[in-house]
Amino acid sequence: MEVAETSGRTVEDAVDRALEQLGRRKDQVDVEVIRKGSKGFLGLGGEEAIVRVTAKKSGSGRNNRRPTRRGRQNNRRNGNSRDDQRSSNRGAQNGDSNSSNRRNRQDRRQSNREDNTREIIPVAESDETKIPGALTENIPLSSKAEWDDEIDLFGSTLRDLLNLLGFTDTHITVRDPETAGDGLGRVNQVFDIFGEGESDPDNLAMLIGRKGETLQQLQYLTNVLVSRKVEGNSVYAVDVDGYRHRRETSLTTMAKEIAEEVRTTGDVITLEPMPAALRRIVHLALEDEDGVTTQSIGKGRERQIEVMPE
Repeated sequence: MEVAETSGRTVEDAVDRALEQLGRRKDQVDVEVIRKGSKGFLGLGGEEAIVRVTAKKSGSGRNNRRPTRRGRQNNRRNGNSRDDQRSSNRGAQNGDSNSSNRRNRQDRRQSNREDNTREIIPVAESDETKIPGALTENIPLSSKAEWDDEIDLFGSTLRDLLNLLGFTDTHITVRDPETAGDGLGRVNQVFDIFGEGESDPDNLAMLIGRKGETLQQLQYLTNVLVSRKVEGNSVYAVDVDGYRHRRETSLTTMAKEIAEEVRTTGDVITLEPMPAALRRIVHLALEDEDGVTTQSIGKGRERQIEVMPE
């Protein structure tokens, strides 16, 4: 039995993503809504919808599956007589016009280069987009020239970035990594960002972004800036208002629920694509679970985890 558990901004988005993974139509699956999701306040702090989509047993053979892009390419590669005949007829015509087409393309490229050569007019000050709370003067051109150690340098660099982004009413603490969600075994220290006002949780959500993408970019940028001033392989993590711990708890709970379902049904469940740091949390959460095993499949941003019977 084929099962996919996915998330999306709405239930419909999550179902569409699952159908794409399974290569099925909606009438060929059963849909279970695990969480409907919510938009949150002003688009911040919302939760994504989660669905579990299972391919129906009846009429669920491979012949009924929607062809993937690779499958369609293979069909074209295998070919049929009608396509071969059309290709043959076009070949003779194309052979005579290739040199003419090349000359035309060269002329168009030259014309485009001439048309695209223009003066770049700067944006008027009245049209600039201002970041609320961002500094308008005394902006640091670089992190401070002197620091006590790498931790001091990373903290001051992170402070400068937060100030430039308008998050001046925040404070930063540093601690040792404690769990896989912190990056235990992979990072040296964790820098926690906290707000100081009642409305800060909503504001800090902008630093986290969708699925933590903005937070991950902030962490990456700060590490890059620090690495230009010091030698070594130190890596530091950044967290905002305990987000990484909450995300780790949520993933661990979900992983154990899926493991129980796999043990009960014998199905192989494929999770939605997720970054390496989140996949590591799931792998570690199920490492000692009896009767199930995990593996990563796919490449790049589409890499996923399969949970299967042992």
